Amino acid sequence: MKNSLAVFAFALFIVSCGSEPTKVEELKEEKDSLKTVYNEISKRMIVLDDEIAKRDSTYKIKKTLVSTMEVNFQTFEHYFEVQGVVDADQSVEINVEMPGKVKEIYVKEGQEVVRGQKLLSIDNDELQGQYNAANVQYELAKTTFGRVETLWKQKIGSEIDYLAAKANLESSKQTMKSMLEMLLKGMVSAPSNGIIDEITIKRGEVATGMKSVIRLVNTDDAYLVADISEKYINRVKKGNSAKVNFSLIDDKEYNAELIAVGNYINPANRTFRINVNMLTKEFNMKPNMLAVIRIKDFSVDSTLVLPEKAILQDRVGNSYVFIENGGNAKKVDIETGLSYKGETMITEGLSNGDKVIVAGARSLKDGEKIDIKN
Repeated sequence: MKNSLAVFAFALFIVSCGSEPTKVEELKEEKDSLKTVYNEISKRMIVLDDEIAKRDSTYKIKKTLVSTMEVNFQTFEHYFEVQGVVDADQSVEINVEMPGKVKEIYVKEGQEVVRGQKLLSIDNDELQGQYNAANVQYELAKTTFGRVETLWKQKIGSEIDYLAAKANLESSKQTMKSMLEMLLKGMVSAPSNGIIDEITIKRGEVATGMKSVIRLVNTDDAYLVADISEKYINRVKKGNSAKVNFSLIDDKEYNAELIAVGNYINPANRTFRINVNMLTKEFNMKPNMLAVIRIKDFSVDSTLVLPEKAILQDRVGNSYVFIENGGNAKKVDIETGLSYKGETMITEGLSNGDKVIVAGARSLKDGEKIDIKN
C-alpha cells in the first residue's frame, strides 16, 4: 500500500511537470487531484504511526496541540440593527396671543415647568391702565346701582333710573371682564408639564404671534422612531424586545420594546415605520437624538451554538468542524443557522456534550492525533 501511494504521487508529479496546463480549469483540476493524494497520504501516515507505536515503545507519535469546548443546549437570540431618532408627541411650539414687546421671561432653557406656570409676559402697561379705569367705573356703577336699587325697593325714584343704573352696571362689568381677558393674553403660561427646550425671543423684542417664542417638550412621553426595510415585515411585531444605544452619549445599552409597527410600506424607499419605547427612565431622551436600535427578530430556548471561528468550510462551501474522538480529531459535517455577534446556531451534525476543537483545527486531518490544552 505504501509503495502504491508513493508511485501514484510520483506519477502525478511527473505528469504535472511534463505538460503544463494552459487553462484555469485544468489548473484547478490538477490542484484537486493533488489534494486527494495528499489526504490519502496523510491518512496512511496516521495509520502507520499507530502501527509503529504498537511495535516500538520508544516511538513518539507527533500530536497537534488544540483547544476544545463542550457544546451544550442554550438560548440563542438574533438581532438586527437600525438607526433611530427620538420623537415626542408633547413637543409644543408656544406663541403669544397678544402681539407686543416682551416685558419679562420667567424661565430658562432646560428648566422643568408644570402646567399653568408663567413663562413670559408682554408689556401691557397701557392696557393695564385701561383695565384699572374700567375697574373704577365698575365700582362706581356698582355703588350707584346699589343706592338706586335701595330707593327703588322703597318706592322712591323712577323705573327708568333703576333700569339705567342696572344696565350701566352690566356694561361696566362686561368692559372690565374684556379688559381682564386681554390682560391675561399678555401672560404666556405652560400648556403642560415639560422642559423648556428653546426660547427664541429676548426681553425687549417684539413678539408678533406669527412665530413661536418658546418650545416645550414633555420627555416623559418621548420614544424612538425608525424606518425598517420591508424584508423584516414578517419578523417584527409589536411587543418585540430591543436594545438601544446612544453611541454619541455613552456606551450603555438600554432595554426597550416595540410599541407600534406600521402597516404602510413607503414606496420611495421600501420601508415601514416602528415606534420603540425605552423601559427605563434612567436615560433622559431629548427630541431628535440619534440612537442605534437592535431589534430581536429570532429566539430559540434550546439549541447548540458555536463560535464562528470554530466552523470551517471546504472548497465547495460546506461547513464542518473537528471534534475530539478518543484522542483523535474527527471531521463532522454540520448544518448552520443564523449567526449573531460571532456565535452561530448549529442545526445538524453535533450532539449535546460534543467537544469541538476551536483552536488549532485549520491544519488538522481527519483521524489525526491531538493533544488538548484548554
